[in-house]
Amino acid sequence: MRHPRTRIGAFAALSVIVLLLASVFFLPPTPPPCCIPPVPPKPCDRWQDRVRRMAGEWNPAAHPANPDCGEPAPGAPKADIFLLRQPGHLEDLRKHPDFADWQAAFAAAELRRDPKARIAAFTALAERMTEPLLVWRGWIGAARTALRSKATDEAARYAGLALAAAETLPPGAAADAHYVLGVAARDPETRLRALLAAVRADPGYFDAHMALLRQISQMIARPEFADRAELMADWALDSLEYLARIEDRSLLAEARSAWTPNEARPGARMLLVAAYLEWLTGNLPEARRKLDRARASCEGGRQGDPFCARVDDMARALGKIGER
Repeated sequence: MRHPRTRIGAFAALSVIVLLLASVFFLPPTPPPCCIPPVPPKPCDRWQDRVRRMAGEWNPAAHPANPDCGEPAPGAPKADIFLLRQPGHLEDLRKHPDFADWQAAFAAAELRRDPKARIAAFTALAERMTEPLLVWRGWIGAARTALRSKATDEAARYAGLALAAAETLPPGAAADAHYVLGVAARDPETRLRALLAAVRADPGYFDAHMALLRQISQMIARPEFADRAELMADWALDSLEYLARIEDRSLLAEARSAWTPNEARPGARMLLVAAYLEWLTGNLPEARRKLDRARASCEGGRQGDPFCARVDDMARALGKIGER
């Protein structure tokens, strides 16, 4: 009679032999390196995609990036997404013999994983550069990194320096600085003013519109701001009119989530805000119902009122959608 250990060892050896035979006869062979299918590319970064679609001053044909998603074409140097928002100044800088070194330095700073090291790299670049666009790029890079790290005081300080450097640049540069100042601010009034400045400097700044909607939604519900509720609703409608022109449904759903429903403030303007929000998420029957309720306030000689003009514009837009 065999010892139990001998039987266990024989069974283990037999199992190994069966697995080896299975790998030979049933598993597909490993392809040689030349035939291994390539790894599919990562989806486009949403921030780059937003810049491509929203920033009106960015002409995708003016640089070697792939216009489908803002990623560099094969063999092209990686373009800095913030610099691409300033094409006029960027074209002048491209002629400088040190441009490739500058681009590489900013790319290296952006790739640093440690936030403190990234901020240090950006501030060093801002202090070393003399071109206003590159000085601004250094400070806004430090400001955004600090903001992502929840270091709001530091973010506001760097954003202030970026705003000063943006004086001679197109409005989009100041918009980035105002946005960081707004998100970093603790006082609601300061936050509101900075975000309004951001969307006015760059009407296509999606993230600033989103932050502004969130801020107005929070303030309009508070009794201390009741006297300005209609004015803030008008600012919200400005942003919603812009967002209504976007075709990307995922971004529109994001915009819808930025607004907190507020039943405590009825009124025609809030009804129109609610109608826009329903429109953004594709609920057209509810959008029309709320629009009709808002329209009732325009009956009786208010045809010249700017608010009633908004109502009529939205009614025409919804009517065209219904005809399709």
